[in-house]
Amino acid sequence: MIVVASGLCAQGTAPFTFNDKPWRGLPVPPAKTADKVRDGSAFSLRWDAGKPGTNNIDFRFTSRDFSGYDTLSFWVFSEKATFATIQVVFTSPTTMGEMDVYETEFSVDSEGSWTKYTLALDNFRQGRSPAGWDQITAFGFTTNRHGNAPVEGTVLYFSDIQLELSK
Repeated sequence: MIVVASGLCAQGTAPFTFNDKPWRGLPVPPAKTADKVRDGSAFSLRWDAGKPGTNNIDFRFTSRDFSGYDTLSFWVFSEKATFATIQVVFTSPTTMGEMDVYETEFSVDSEGSWTKYTLALDNFRQGRSPAGWDQITAFGFTTNRHGNAPVEGTVLYFSDIQLELSK
């Protein structure tokens, strides 16, 4: 297992960190902040997921092979338990311009403390026809898939995003 504070790493590649390439967001990218920091981390990624127009954040890169991992884990601090549904999406395009993805979701059900989410990659659903876990080109969070919408007051801080091999 490779651990990267507030970044994402994958087998055979250098870790992704917020300094390597900025996270994107609509219309404003999430902010790197030291306001809410989990023990052992230097910073977190703040996302106002409840504000209209800020319904996704993502990290795009050249195709990476994530097939050697079986779990995604990350820590989230929520200012308020809004019970918003947040989709977690890995993009694996087979057709230019199409949204071929692996996706799952979690609910914002904690308030004022750090919560660890551990998501088995086997439990991610396929949206359209993703090329495979060995051809991932983006990773992100969104509030606007499958009829979901931002929930006012949903402010999240992410830390220690990592891929793991749990077996």
